[in-house]
Amino acid sequence: MFRWVRRALIVVALVVLVGGGLIALTSRPDLRNSRDDVDARWVVLRPALDSRYALLAEANDAVRSAGGPEREIVTGIDTALREWRDDKRASVPTQVDDANALEALGRRLATSVTTSSRLNATREVTQPTNRFRGATVPVTANAFNRAVRDYEGARGGSLRRPIAALLGYRSIAAYDLPAGATA
Repeated sequence: MFRWVRRALIVVALVVLVGGGLIALTSRPDLRNSRDDVDARWVVLRPALDSRYALLAEANDAVRSAGGPEREIVTGIDTALREWRDDKRASVPTQVDDANALEALGRRLATSVTTSSRLNATREVTQPTNRFRGATVPVTANAFNRAVRDYEGARGGSLRRPIAALLGYRSIAAYDLPAGATA
């Protein structure tokens, strides 16, 4: 009886290995193509985000100069902007994470300015904050997010994801589009 169980386990292990190998062989071209598409679309989007985050830096400097209400937000934006500049040559997932962190901090800064009666009454603060808030992100941001969605689809379901991870195709977050910000 134990021989039968051992043989069955060996057969199951072989089936899993062969199946995993087939999944790896058949999914690699899809993964590579969709990942190349994500990378290409990010290269187009990155310069527009550089301009957007220059506006965020101006708004952040204005809040700092005015003695803004949330020192934590101002220093957080400084740190995130430094990471954004330092990670210019980093992997796309790292750059997207940096961009998403800046978007979240930018929304917090804009909300703080809006809700602070003192800052909201200061033109030197509201103008750069409104320029950042009103800055449009090109349609290429939508194209990037579609490419990420396609890439995540190529990474597949529960059987393909571990294989994709072993092949070095890790998950990529979508760009956190600001509401109504695309042109």
